[in-house]
Amino acid sequence: MSWGNVQMISGMYCLDSKSELSYAKNEIKEEIKRYGNIEEYPDLGNEILPIISIETVCKSFEEAEELADSLDWKGKNSLLIPYKDVGDEDIWTIKVNTIYLNIYHEENNLEKYIKRTKGCRNHKSKFVGCPRCGSRLNRKFISNDKCPLCGQDISSSTVKKTIKRYKNTIKEMEKELREKKEKLSYKAKTKYLFFYEEDLKY
Repeated sequence: MSWGNVQMISGMYCLDSKSELSYAKNEIKEEIKRYGNIEEYPDLGNEILPIISIETVCKSFEEAEELADSLDWKGKNSLLIPYKDVGDEDIWTIKVNTIYLNIYHEENNLEKYIKRTKGCRNHKSKFVGCPRCGSRLNRKFISNDKCPLCGQDISSSTVKKTIKRYKNTIKEMEKELREKKEKLSYKAKTKYLFFYEEDLKY
């Protein structure tokens, strides 16, 4: 990554405990000093923006991220949010494990289907027509599902519907998985997400 025109640095640390916060702060300070405008602002990187500590413990990593996205803190503060590590498989029930495995298998099935139909391989005719630019394309020379002339998706409606169905199924299972995992938050360890955004003064 080129830092020549970067004016801000931002990111997130996953902390096992609050005691790791000092390490994260020092890392951020070093990053500011390394890439910041030290010539004009020699004290840059001595401190980071004030930290807002959220008291409410989120039920999951995802909920903590959503909370951070909903708050107005960027460029004014850093943010420390406690959350329950429901991603720890040691606390999962058989039901949660089953949903997780079902998602894994469904994602594999989707990947295989996409590979199997890539390049309009499911088309029976030798030529494929582009609905946008009207080009008549030899299926043998199509390496993906895009028209080489205009970039239009030329995969069949059957393929599009099947891929959409796979994705919707996965999305629904992921929603159920999150709900089931968050119900186990009382068993999980508390961890912390530390969000920061710092001005490099360029």
